[in-house]
Amino acid sequence: MTRQSGYPLVERPPGATLFRRDGLAISADDLLRDAEALAASLPPGRYLLNLCRDRYAFAIAFLAALLREQVCLLTGERSAAALAGLTAGFPGCVAAVDDPAQELPPGLPLHLVRPGKPALARPRAIR
Repeated sequence: MTRQSGYPLVERPPGATLFRRDGLAISADDLLRDAEALAASLPPGRYLLNLCRDRYAFAIAFLAALLREQVCLLTGERSAAALAGLTAGFPGCVAAVDDPAQELPPGLPLHLVRPGKPALARPRAIR
């Protein structure tokens, strides 16, 4: 898949395995399909704060931000106070999280990323 600018998001054959989760292979096609599905489901906004801890969830959230031409904010901070300070300078920011228990500052919209749920991750068995 290629962004509008013409740069490829993934430089691997469509069937190439990029991730393994729970004994299943996830191909480049699966990754891009899941990123497109997530991009379509994200609320509008210029900034996406990617707080996903799972590597696959993080990757699809990052790619979804690229597909929507959003700025993807990254931080190792997880406290609500630190996140409030970070997001104060980014109006309309939305947090992408894969842990529903993630503490967020009041008023910061949350978008739950669930790899392996419908519309995300159609993995195949590893041979």
